[in-house]
Amino acid sequence: GVSMWSTLRAEAPFGRVSPLKTGSSSPSMAPLAVVVDDSAAVYFVGASHFEAFKMLSDGSLSLILNESLPAGLHDPMAARSCRPGVLALLLPGSRIGTLEIKQFGTSMAPQTLWVTPQFPSDKPPAKVDFVRVDGRFLVVASNGTHAHAAFTGVSSWKLLGVGAHVSLGLVATSGG
Repeated sequence: GVSMWSTLRAEAPFGRVSPLKTGSSSPSMAPLAVVVDDSAAVYFVGASHFEAFKMLSDGSLSLILNESLPAGLHDPMAARSCRPGVLALLLPGSRIGTLEIKQFGTSMAPQTLWVTPQFPSDKPPAKVDFVRVDGRFLVVASNGTHAHAAFTGVSSWKLLGVGAHVSLGLVATSGG
């Protein structure tokens, strides 16, 4: 199906919100993640391809790229911007029970940045998210009953608590 997008204008502080523009992604695109980078590019990342849009001053999104994801990057679980034009994807790992963060860009080959320790449950993660903080990755995953976290340089997952909801989308990051 087609995914719709809308841009909004919000007046500060806590003022009126008004619609600017609406549009749609490609008919074959069902985005798994939406990423905005520092260059005002917006990426819709799907199971096997991605679209890049440039955000224009009038609030509209202009399609600048519609490409297949490189081999080995299909079915991402989450996505983030590393820097303008370069995305990091969280993927099921090549080793059983692990997750991998790989980066790629339009002019670079995919590169593995980190492989997590083996997830501490026989039940695979159902929800995951990640952020990059000061050059290191923090991955949070839930198997539906327990939430765990893994951090670059730490050899095991840490139990965060009981629950299924996982989202780091609003965490402020620094250092890329």
